[in-house]
Amino acid sequence: MRRLIPVGTFMTALLVAFPAWSQRVEVTDMTDVAPDQPQTRSTSAGPNSPVGRRYSQGSETPPTGRDAASKYMGAAASEGNRAPARSGTGAAHYLAVHLGTFLSDDAYKWGSQGKASDVGDLNAGVTYRVGEWVNSMDLAIRLDLSTYSLPGGGATKISVLPLILFPDANSRFPLYFGGGVGAGIMAKTTGGESALALEYQFLLGARFFEIVQSTGFFVEAGVKNHLHLFSDGQFNGQFLAAGAVFTF
Repeated sequence: MRRLIPVGTFMTALLVAFPAWSQRVEVTDMTDVAPDQPQTRSTSAGPNSPVGRRYSQGSETPPTGRDAASKYMGAAASEGNRAPARSGTGAAHYLAVHLGTFLSDDAYKWGSQGKASDVGDLNAGVTYRVGEWVNSMDLAIRLDLSTYSLPGGGATKISVLPLILFPDANSRFPLYFGGGVGAGIMAKTTGGESALALEYQFLLGARFFEIVQSTGFFVEAGVKNHLHLFSDGQFNGQFLAAGAVFTF
């Protein structure tokens, strides 16, 4: 015969169990936020329930993986593209003015039918630096004025030629060397000689920038030669010159 549980005993057990069930009620609070902001969720639990996670706008995890790498590489590229500090003269160009003389020289079929020595007198000029090959060399333009005392009379020549000088002025190294090829124009010459010549120079010098504010000085030596284009004349000369150099 089936045994029946008394009604009073069943009701007593139900009332004892009800407080434990009431403690497991979960309350969720959803706050209205802007569409572009993450929602905040807070969960309240009873003393016997696990603690829930909280999500807030300030708890974003730092970027990792490809996003972090691209941000880092972008910062590194911007650092690499930063212009380096200027060095050397601290100026984009310089202008040098020199005055010199020929130490020894020979002229062939220029003012005479043979060879004539020590015909060169004075030479003066201006050298203007127009640019550089970075960390390598300078490009300059030189204007020269040279005078000669030939057997057939005096002569004057104006030379225009580009120069390549090593190293570049921004290196501040005091010694330099270089050379160039250009045109020589005879402002005055002996009868029957060509008024145009092919000018070429090779030089070695020492320069010191900004000794007094933007003014320095230099000294150089080398060869200044030319070949007449429409006659047989030729000149080979060794020179020594000194002057001032201005940076700006």
